[in-house]
Amino acid sequence: MKRKLTFLQSHRSFLGGRMVFKTQSPLFDNEIDPHSDQARFELTGKSPSAPGTTRNFTIVEAERLTAKKFLKVLEELKQKNCLSSDSLEAAFSSPPPLLITPYLSAQNLETLEQHNLSGVDFCGNGVLLWKGFFMMRNGFRNQFKPLPVAMKNPYTGVAIQVAETLLNCNFLPSQKHICSSILKKSGQISLSQVNKALKTMEEDSIICRRGRIICLRDADSLLASLKKNHKRRKVVKRLYVMKPWDIGIQQIIDFLNSSDVRWCYSPLSSLHYTQNFKEPGPLGLRVNNPGLLMSAFPFEEAHLPGQADYVFEEVTEPLAYYNTTILQDGRRLSNDLECYLEVNPDNEQREKAIESLRARIIGRGYHEEMRKKYPKLFGKL
Repeated sequence: MKRKLTFLQSHRSFLGGRMVFKTQSPLFDNEIDPHSDQARFELTGKSPSAPGTTRNFTIVEAERLTAKKFLKVLEELKQKNCLSSDSLEAAFSSPPPLLITPYLSAQNLETLEQHNLSGVDFCGNGVLLWKGFFMMRNGFRNQFKPLPVAMKNPYTGVAIQVAETLLNCNFLPSQKHICSSILKKSGQISLSQVNKALKTMEEDSIICRRGRIICLRDADSLLASLKKNHKRRKVVKRLYVMKPWDIGIQQIIDFLNSSDVRWCYSPLSSLHYTQNFKEPGPLGLRVNNPGLLMSAFPFEEAHLPGQADYVFEEVTEPLAYYNTTILQDGRRLSNDLECYLEVNPDNEQREKAIESLRARIIGRGYHEEMRKKYPKLFGKL
């Protein structure tokens, strides 16, 4: 966005006094001059340039800059600077760019200087360059609250809980709502971690915001990123066992639910149940303490997996048991996202089941009325 900026500065104020920036900018709710798209710099008194010299700049405004955003803006400034320096005629028709942003660090200013670019902030820092004139002022501290640091990878680890919440409901009133929703499901996350995960997802155009409202804009891309970054749960031990003839699955389920253990059907067995298909093989149960189960029932270990009735997988990661689906008979199924990420489509039957599961995950959080109400947030329907 281009706006008018006036800079008044004397030689004396440059050496020991203060710099005065008068700006008209929508970033700070000041009056906007709709008739100008350039900055006018007037230098009075003794200076390296002649008294009263005027220089024009093309304003490039930027909101508070992260390291990633600064590099993006830097490329834009370099392109505009090339256009303005192709010829003398181009220099007048396309004046050199001037970055205006709330805060520029000393490192930002040095980078701008190295690329022969100008920039000023609203804390008193700046670097101005043109032929025959150079000025830099830094050392003023940032007057604005720090931006949340983006999470390096919000598609793995604890941040999967944020993704799962967004997939369950694409439209959420605030990040506090996301955090409280995760904690109510016995998840483990802090508001700071939610904030950082959302920040990166926003930079990746996965989500968008209007005020505090958070919208999942691209569920397909979110699932693809989760799948790409997923690391399979570590199974400490697998026990293939045969059950006694007088012990049924319901007795095992009742015992697990009354014990101080975490457990659920394995993702593959959960997929069999929810997608209504069955492959040969034992029923899989994930348990964080299978030794307790083995001591409670007279199970006999099978010599071959094909002989087993059950396979107990010892998995200690808490996320493996996050937001399990509890059925009326006490069965606990792995959540749909866990099934989607963990089960490999090794055969045609599994591939069809996973594709059906994927469609269900995407469809679950979709609210057509919200997308119609906020089309700019969600993009084209």
